Amino acid sequence: MPRGELAKVSLTPIDVVRQRIQSRSWLEPFQRKVYNHRRLVAGDLSVFTNEVTSQPSEPASPNATEFFDFITTDYTNGKSNKLLQTVKTLVMQTTYHFPEVVFDNLGPQAAALNSQYCLSRLGDAPYGCNAKDHMRMATLDYLIAGTGWVKTCLRNNKPVITFCDILDMVWDRSVTLACDIRWASCRYREPLANWVKLFGAKPFSSYLSGDEVELDKPVELEWYYDIDSDEGSFYVFDSANMDEPILAEVNPYFYTENDLKTPFIP
Repeated sequence: MPRGELAKVSLTPIDVVRQRIQSRSWLEPFQRKVYNHRRLVAGDLSVFTNEVTSQPSEPASPNATEFFDFITTDYTNGKSNKLLQTVKTLVMQTTYHFPEVVFDNLGPQAAALNSQYCLSRLGDAPYGCNAKDHMRMATLDYLIAGTGWVKTCLRNNKPVITFCDILDMVWDRSVTLACDIRWASCRYREPLANWVKLFGAKPFSSYLSGDEVELDKPVELEWYYDIDSDEGSFYVFDSANMDEPILAEVNPYFYTENDLKTPFIP
């Protein structure tokens, strides 16, 4: 290439999405730090000593990844865990209890009806989504990691707030404040049967082939949203196969003002 001439690289929108999701590897030092902080709060002192005899952690699931959900398998007799006690106290004192849902652009009766509907759907199961518990988990992540994530979305056309583990998140790191991000992606693990019910059998043919099909096998999908264009983008990938998306659509989350649709990150 002649000196001073820039290489011409043609990237499709889906190539950009793949690169963003795969930039998760850049977060590995941060993720490891967060994971070690979690172990410390749980009482695993081997973070300091690297000795397996000092409160080691072990996987709490047979489908453990590198940053597995763990159980502490040992403890020092008579030693109290003041770090965990302090964190739990702060969570219970400062966590979200219930939202005040207000509709400014509706009449009094319509506003009251919509507010009560949202309160019901964000309340306890079976009618609600247990938003309080999900927000409490996000507060716990915030206290340990410095950032907590929830997804505010629709499920079966009903409002839902669900916790997103920071170790499953990758996001736009070109901005200073999280409120300014232009894209974000989160990994979700559900039984294979759930994903087949949602997306059909075709995207999961590799899991459904063979003599013994495990419908309860956890399968990890990557859900990506951006607001790069006027409509934004929404992609779902199988984390084990990023070649083709399971779903590719415009961002379904937007608000309308003066007949102008503006997408947002849920």
